Amino acid sequence: MKHGSQQRFSIRKYSFGAASVLIASLVFMGGQVQADSLAESSASTEAASQTVASSSTEVVTQTTSEPAPASDQKEVEPSTEIGSVAQVEAAPSESVSSVSESKVETKVAPEVQPASSKVESPATATPSSSSPTVAPSVSPVRRAATAGNPNVATLPDSGTYVFEEKTDVHSQPNLSSTIVATYQKGQSVIYDRLLSADERLWLSYIGASGARRYVALPAQNQSGQTTDSAVANTLNALAPQGTYTFSKTAGVKNEARLSSPNLAFYSPGQSVRYDRVLTAENHRWISYISYSGSRRYVAIEELPQAPKVEKTGQISAVNVSSSGYDVIVKNVNHPAGVKEVLVPSWSEKNGQDDIIWHKAVKQGDGSYKVRVETNQHKQDFGAYHSHVYYVTNQNKRDYVTATKVVVPQAPKVEKTGQVSATNVSSSGYDVIVTNVNHPAGIKEVLVPSWSEKNGQDDIIWHKAVKQGDGSYKVRVETNQHKQDFGAYHSHVYYVTNQNKREYVTETKVTVPQAPKVEKTGQVSATNVSSSGYDVIVTNVNHPAGIKEVLVPSWSEKNGQDDIIWHKAVKQSDGSYKVRVETSQHKQDFGAYHSHVYYVTNQNKREYVTETKVMVPEPKMSVRVENITVVGFDVTIKGLATNPDVR
Repeated sequence: MKHGSQQRFSIRKYSFGAASVLIASLVFMGGQVQADSLAESSASTEAASQTVASSSTEVVTQTTSEPAPASDQKEVEPSTEIGSVAQVEAAPSESVSSVSESKVETKVAPEVQPASSKVESPATATPSSSSPTVAPSVSPVRRAATAGNPNVATLPDSGTYVFEEKTDVHSQPNLSSTIVATYQKGQSVIYDRLLSADERLWLSYIGASGARRYVALPAQNQSGQTTDSAVANTLNALAPQGTYTFSKTAGVKNEARLSSPNLAFYSPGQSVRYDRVLTAENHRWISYISYSGSRRYVAIEELPQAPKVEKTGQISAVNVSSSGYDVIVKNVNHPAGVKEVLVPSWSEKNGQDDIIWHKAVKQGDGSYKVRVETNQHKQDFGAYHSHVYYVTNQNKRDYVTATKVVVPQAPKVEKTGQVSATNVSSSGYDVIVTNVNHPAGIKEVLVPSWSEKNGQDDIIWHKAVKQGDGSYKVRVETNQHKQDFGAYHSHVYYVTNQNKREYVTETKVTVPQAPKVEKTGQVSATNVSSSGYDVIVTNVNHPAGIKEVLVPSWSEKNGQDDIIWHKAVKQSDGSYKVRVETSQHKQDFGAYHSHVYYVTNQNKREYVTETKVMVPEPKMSVRVENITVVGFDVTIKGLATNPDVR
């Protein structure tokens, strides 16, 4: 206390009734107060659901947030806090009542944004003068890690947990579930649940998005030793409010700054009730409302600093050829995280007129890769430039490094092609195109063909088909060219990849005339009997081709009243055969006529030849046998089923 200054006290008004007045009286009558308040002997904690009997105050449960830059974490100013519960503290050795009180503006050291694919915004409670934010109440007793079983809860059911290594945040309590964010070493989280799953102990909390998040604690082996790098992490758990016992001398400050002057000191063994835990200037602080109504801050430990991330990147070009090259970017790091890796590339020819911002793809080993194709850069060869830019998690584009690549000139491709005609006959010929090349590439090979007869009236643009050996082939049929024979012309055109058609070469082919086909046919009758005869047609030919062979037949009796157009069946030797049955011709015998007609491929029916056949009359014989006193059998052979016979 400064010389000449007078100790001043004030009794704050509470709506606790007679009990509050009694407490205030006891405090005032207890003698000289050497710090902000007296020490409280018990370690009890108010329940989070308790309603403070203040005329205009309600309790709001603080929401746990995802890891986020410390610059986003804001503490509630003292003016918004309402001392609805009397705070009783240990008596430090120095009185601080003469120190003027002011609002606390907490400035927190900036941190690196977690390098994850998705980082949720922290759920920051916005205080008001009538609705202060109160952290969830948990047991203030700090429990050490229990050796052996990771399923045994070794932490308070809720509280603050400080990470001693980089730790992932999961969407489910499963190590294979989606990682939604990442905590860096030294960051902390306020959790509200402990659970066991997937052979690990998990912290859980509600994220800013409203979704529940899960963080796996370090695994333990059977001997109870922590197998992850954070050996004593569980001892770092600190309830968001409760009683803290000091193990070393600690100064009481008016704001959470190391440079802030000490208002008083706590000695080892003394304790204080706090209602807030925060991080600032790489230290963990506890905070409370003093008896005077001002908020106080005490630094209880220094936090390990997260490793500093430098902007690094190494670029190399591999697989360099006339078609392009691959860009490989390794050792990719940035303090603000890396969202994308861009590789703008261009040839030196005509400056950056062909620049393309290629997006590199992340590989399994953490490097990034992209192919720079010369066909995307006007087929230029020679010097190329490829720069590397990082797009950070804050969507800022930052230059990293560059490389220069010399792309060799591709061998010059000439337009080439050789054509030949094979399998030439009166029916047509095959066109073969070999040594097919073009600087602009080849999309199609066309072979327009026509006969010299009547000019190009029969021209057809045949499309050749690529063969296994790289050649192209197409068949030119004379039946597609009016059955012309003699000189034919076949030219070769290439359709390039730019859809341009270019003439290449040509050939002339002489198609021989097909042998003249006469209309021929020979007919004969065999197997003649009273039941009928077979008609055989041989040497079957017609210039227009033969579709069918018909054999109309009838008996001379009563003219053509019994005529039938029988259809002959082609035999394996090329002949045609049909059976004429007398049963189909009224059982007539005597003279029969059978003519031969061809149905051509043009569906025309033409007479060819004919024959006359004598069908013999059936011979009958009568035989009597098996004579008995009761009768006998009569057998008649050769009897035709003629309707005139009765």
